[in-house]
Amino acid sequence: MKTYKFNQLDKTTRASVIEDHRYVNLDYHWTFSHLIEDWTERLESLGFQAVEIYWEWKWDRGRGAWFEYQDVELDDRILPHWKTLNQPLLIEKVRQKLDGNPIDPWIFKWDNKNQTELGWEMELTGADLTPEAEHRLDQEWFAPIQAAFKERVEELNHQIYRDLEQEYEHAISDEVVADTLEAWDQDYDEHGNPA
Repeated sequence: MKTYKFNQLDKTTRASVIEDHRYVNLDYHWTFSHLIEDWTERLESLGFQAVEIYWEWKWDRGRGAWFEYQDVELDDRILPHWKTLNQPLLIEKVRQKLDGNPIDPWIFKWDNKNQTELGWEMELTGADLTPEAEHRLDQEWFAPIQAAFKERVEELNHQIYRDLEQEYEHAISDEVVADTLEAWDQDYDEHGNPA
C-alpha cells in the first residue's frame, strides 16, 4: 500500500484530516499556560496580590474567565483616575470638621467570595468620626471608588477571556493544526487514514 505524508495528500484530503484533528492542540493547561502566566504578572504589577486566574469551558468553548486575589493596593495603576477619585479635598474638609484631627482612611478587599467588593476603615486621633462625616465619606469618597473598581475588575476579566478566546481560535486554526500534523510525521493512505 502506498503511503503519504500529510503534506503529500491532496487538498481535499488534507482538509478532511485537519477537521478530524481540529482540537489536537487543545491541552487546556499547556495551551494557555503562557497566557495565564503573563496575565498573572500583569495583574500583580497593577497592585493585586497573590493572583489566581480561573476559567471554565463548556464542550469546546469558553464560558468565562475571572481572577481572584488576596488583597489589593489601590492607586492609579488599577484606576487611572485614582487621584480624582481619592478626593483629598473631601478628606481635608472632614478633617477640619473634626477640629483638625488627622484622619487616614484606607481601602481593603472586603469579601473573599466577591472579588469586586471593597471595604474601608479609618484611624482617628483624639476624635470620633461623626455619623454625618462617616456617611459623607462613604457616599462621596468610597462609593465612586467602589463603582470604578468593580467596573475595572470586570473589564480585566473580559480582557482575560478575550485573550483566551483568541488563543483558542489560533490553536484550532487550519494553519496551526496542519503544522502539528506535519510535525507528527504520520503516514496516511490516499484517503487520509493513518497507515
